[in-house]
Amino acid sequence: EGNLLRLTHSIEFTRQQYRRYVRYEVRLPVKFKIHLSEKKRKPEELQEIYDGSIIDISGGGVKFKSPIPLYKNDQIYIYGMWDKLELKFIAKVLRVVETKTQDKVFYIANCEFVNIDTKIKEKIVKKIFDKMREDIKMLR
Repeated sequence: EGNLLRLTHSIEFTRQQYRRYVRYEVRLPVKFKIHLSEKKRKPEELQEIYDGSIIDISGGGVKFKSPIPLYKNDQIYIYGMWDKLELKFIAKVLRVVETKTQDKVFYIANCEFVNIDTKIKEKIVKKIFDKMREDIKMLR
């Protein structure tokens, strides 16, 4: 066949996804409140409504940025909007990393949904796939 060189190899490439849900990176400002905590907290801490942000979201939970310390097993009530989708759920903190910048300290918490309306969860999953499709179209 003229100038055609055919090479074969024995390496087979596969991709495995270990997570149950795909994560999608976002920057969503939200409000949140401590719902339950195993740590001793001042009563006003449990009443206060704080500003935070969702860094990534999936059908199973969120990565969340908080201005106040959060602890493993805290449950936080988060609410806000993602475009026209209303987000309202309780999430349990699985792990937290304290992060410092020059003038601020904040906390990045990986959280799983513990109390979320099934319809909201389904809409989150659908929205993630819609957004991913949009992202792919924009790359073309």
